[in-house]
Amino acid sequence: ALASFFARRNELDLRGEVLIHSLAGYIFSSLSEGSISSFCHETMAASWGFYDVEAKDWAYHIVEKVCGKGIIFPRIIHGTDSVGKYEGIAVHGDFGDHQVSVYGVRGYDERSMVLTLGTGGILTVPSQKLTFGNYESRPFFDGMYANTLTRQPGGRTVDVLIDLIRQCAELFSENGISRLLKSIKLLAVKC
Repeated sequence: ALASFFARRNELDLRGEVLIHSLAGYIFSSLSEGSISSFCHETMAASWGFYDVEAKDWAYHIVEKVCGKGIIFPRIIHGTDSVGKYEGIAVHGDFGDHQVSVYGVRGYDERSMVLTLGTGGILTVPSQKLTFGNYESRPFFDGMYANTLTRQPGGRTVDVLIDLIRQCAELFSENGISRLLKSIKLLAVKC
């Protein structure tokens, strides 16, 4: 989207080769003056829509159809090893934020289900095997996959659901039912 914006303003020539970066890959490559080449961790690459989770690489046949031949994607990194050093400090991959939040739980296994609530909710079941279904199969850490359902209610939506459940419980309690009946009688009298 950003490249398209600059191209429309004639501030970017997309006729030649254009190297695409993740934000972290761009920052590290710039800070290191190119000594750390552009990279993208597989957990981040999956969010770009051009990652082939089975091949563990970019889906170049899709990239070429959508972007043309001039787009160069960063190299995909796997694992959590350092990709280089900047002023003596080890540089690591730009990991996918959801996968990192699930990884941080640390008590997960294939019988675990991790619910992450933020602005939206994400439900994840880590798996040793790559499977496909009515969910996303994302790369995870340690050779595992994250079977993920996105777009679950989160944040304020969950607050609304909690309030609804609380109100229903109050309404159907003994006092709640009598208040409801009184309200119906008053409404009937007014009509």
